[in-house]
Amino acid sequence: MFEYIAITGLIIGAGLFVLNPLLRSGRGNARFDTNTDNMLAQLNLKKENAYEAIRELEFDLSMKKLSEDDFETLKAQYMNDALKCMKAIDNLNMQRKKQAGRTEKDLGNETEKEISARHTGDSLGSVEIFCTRCGQGASPKDGFCVRCGARLMTS
Repeated sequence: MFEYIAITGLIIGAGLFVLNPLLRSGRGNARFDTNTDNMLAQLNLKKENAYEAIRELEFDLSMKKLSEDDFETLKAQYMNDALKCMKAIDNLNMQRKKQAGRTEKDLGNETEKEISARHTGDSLGSVEIFCTRCGQGASPKDGFCVRCGARLMTS
């Protein structure tokens, strides 16, 4: 009797395993959201790692473990990595926001607020915000980027 129950359970389990993709076909958007969430999490982690590396560089420079030229070179590389991540995050968020009916301007404002909130200033000077177009550092009192002329959102 136990053998029949075990065999029946195995047959039902195998059937559900085989039919699972067909039963889940109506939830395509959920799969997109999950993939988007995973990609956003990875990009945010990569961005945070770049920020942390920049903070470490600033500390090394203040401790005279790093030359000014090396600091500038490495900082530019990490800034470029962070900006690439932010652009990719913006693109993914743009796709998600379009589905929710939000505009690009709203996303830009949120991104600028996040950048301003995350970059609390360094121990070396006054650079506290960055241009979203070219990545140039700027003072919070600046209204426009000195490199490309883009308007800076410093709210």
